Parts: sequence; C-alpha cells; structure tokens
Amino acid sequence: MTERELIDIGLFLTIPYGMLMDRIGRKPIFILAITGTILSYLWNIVVMWFWHTLPLRLIWLSPTFTVIGGGPSVGSMAFFAIASDITPEAKRTNIFFLAAATDLVAQLIAPSLAALLMAKSPWIPILLGISFLTLGSLLILFVPETLHMQNQRTNTSHMAVATSTNDFLHNCKPQNSLITTIKHKFSHTLRILQSSFSILNSAPLVLLLITFIINPLTSQSVDLSLRYISNRFRFPLRFSSFLCSLRAAVQIILFLLILPFLSKTMITRFKIPSSKKDLHLARTSVLILTLGSLLIAIAPTIPLAILGMAVSTLGAGYISITRSLITTLVDRQHKGQLYAAVAVVETTGRLIAGPGFAKLHIVGLGLKGAWVGLPFFGLGVICGLAAVAVWSAGWIMSRRNWEWENDGGEVVGESDGTEEDGIAGMGEGRLEE
Repeated sequence: MTERELIDIGLFLTIPYGMLMDRIGRKPIFILAITGTILSYLWNIVVMWFWHTLPLRLIWLSPTFTVIGGGPSVGSMAFFAIASDITPEAKRTNIFFLAAATDLVAQLIAPSLAALLMAKSPWIPILLGISFLTLGSLLILFVPETLHMQNQRTNTSHMAVATSTNDFLHNCKPQNSLITTIKHKFSHTLRILQSSFSILNSAPLVLLLITFIINPLTSQSVDLSLRYISNRFRFPLRFSSFLCSLRAAVQIILFLLILPFLSKTMITRFKIPSSKKDLHLARTSVLILTLGSLLIAIAPTIPLAILGMAVSTLGAGYISITRSLITTLVDRQHKGQLYAAVAVVETTGRLIAGPGFAKLHIVGLGLKGAWVGLPFFGLGVICGLAAVAVWSAGWIMSRRNWEWENDGGEVVGESDGTEEDGIAGMGEGRLEE
C-alpha cells in the first residue's frame, strides 16, 4: 500500500464534493479535482528535483493537495456523471465499456513506453506524464456543463430547491440575532445532508452499491496472481508478466467487441430493455468472477490456473455494467451523490485490499499446499457474496414491480401505473412499494 492510499484525503471529501456536483455542476468539480491532482504530482516532482535540499518524506504531503477537488476519485465520479448526463440509457453501458478499455490501453502501453524512456533519463516519462495530464485536462474547457441536461421534472425540483434556498437566505437577514442565524444555517445544512443520504433508501441500490468493493479487490488480485503462479508452480516471473499483458489485451477485446455485441443483440434481437439487459449481464459477470477466482485458488496445475485467470477475465465488465445499472435507480439530480457513494466504497475497498491480500498471502504460505491460494479463496467468497447481493437486488425489483424502460421510452413490466417521487422515479425505472 502506498502513502497516497494510506493518506487518502479524498475518502472524506468525496461525499461533500458529490453533493456540490449536484448543486453547482459537474464541470467545476471536475476542474477542481484535476487541479488538485496535478498540484499533488507537481509537489512530488519538486521534492524529487530538489532531493539534495528537501527531505524525501515531504512526498507524504502530496495528498493534502487533493483537498482541492477531492483528487482522482472525485474526478472519476465527475467524468461518469458527465457521461451519464449526455448518453441515452441504451448506450450508457457501452460508453462505460469504452472508458474502461481506454484505461486498459493506457495501462498496457504506458509501462513499456516509460521503460524505454527511462533508459535515457527517469525524468523524461515523469515530465511527459504530467504534461499530457495537464494538456489533456484542458479539453474540459470545451465541454459544456451537463447538469442542466435534465427533464422538466428535475428542473422543477431544482426550482423548488432554489426557492427554499432563497427563503432561507431571506430568513437570515441581519436583523436576526447571531444565534438565530447559526441555528437556521445548521438546520439547513442538516436538511441538505438528509437529502444526500436519501439515495440509500432503496434496498436494491444499497445491495448493488456494496458490490463495488470487488473492483479494487480484483485489481489487486491481478498483481498477486503473478506472484502466486510464480511461487506455487515455479513459473518464471517474466512469463507471468506476459500473462498479465495477455489478460489486459483480452479485456480490451471484451470491452470493445464482445460485451457491446452482446448488449446490442439482447436489445435488438431479444427486445430486452436496456436496464434489464444490464441486470442479466451483471449477474452473469459476477458469477464468472466468482468461478474464476475459485479456479485459480484450487488449481493444482499451471493450465488450470491460467484457465482460472481466463475465466475471471471474462467477468471484468461487471463494474461498468453495474455502474450503468445503478444509475437507473436514482433520479438525475442525485447522480453526483450516487457516484460519490460508489467512489467511497471503492476507496474503502482499496484501503482494505492491500493489507488484506498481503495477510492472506502470508497465512497461505505458512500453511503451504493448496492453502497458498488462500487470497483467491477470499476473493472468491467476496465475489460470491456480491453475486448474492446482485441476485437479491433483482429479486427485490421483481417483487416491487420494477418498471423497465425500453429504448423508445416505453415502460415495460407489470405495474399499477403510479409514479413515485425521489429515488428511481425519473422515468428511467421505478420501484413501487
């Protein structure tokens, strides 16, 4: 675990910035997050450049710059909020697939390119990296604000919020005493916080939300699988690294070709509504992740271990699919808060994954034999629990007459036709008690 993960200030700022994103817009928060991230990296460069003068431990202060914008986690949630604002429901999952594939391409190319550049000077990849990040971030200036891209109902809700805010400001005129003003501000803040936690009133949403903890766990397991195969089967580490690159390449094909093809086929040929299609794909993907993790854990030979890695790779689309599915459970004015909650779960999982897998790996090495795969047993159990959560969420949706919306806006499913306000009531799907 790195110092950046250990001192993750963004964990405490994600929810406040998510609330702010739903009030002032996605674009300002994204700009703040990128600014804080760039300043954090620049601080590291300054400390390393003046290493003769400055103590290297000052690098530990770099996460403090993420107070500005909340850091990469907030920037990521702002990106997904912008993408979901401007993308139709039927295409949203494919956009998330494209984002995941782009990230994988960068992970596949960057290490090799950095290694080549470091042969001349380690400063070349460092300076190029911060330069590309800064120049690429400037593109956000040409992106319009997407918060206003909402239907009339959301606009009405925003007008109500604005009216209540104006009433609050009117009630806090200078003639009121200081104590009264403080009381009004405190009660107003509590109402805002209560509204932000209202997204957790949906049981399917909570069940799907907690499954995002497997995202950092599966990411950590990739590096661990290299050491696991090398240690258990005396497999040369250089060939294990090749397996990692091959895995990334297969994932790119999965995100760009296989999953989009399946999505299109389910929608066009089998006439399955977009959100219901996401539920089916999420259920299948999480079961594949569970099976793959357990295969790696119990594999007595290298071929079976590689088969387990291949099976696990086919479930890599789970997070993108579930991110799209969970978006349909909230109205548009709560998307920022929803993605903030997702970021908190993923950050928490990242803090747990490093020491958790390390401890299981040490215990497994001590027990020897098949127990060497203990970390993957643990991952398989967690993915299995996530599968139970996903299937339970789908069961609750069917019990509560969840209404699925097809591409043309027509509602599909059994319902009494009533419409509820608040969570999951924006026409993208509804839960009816």
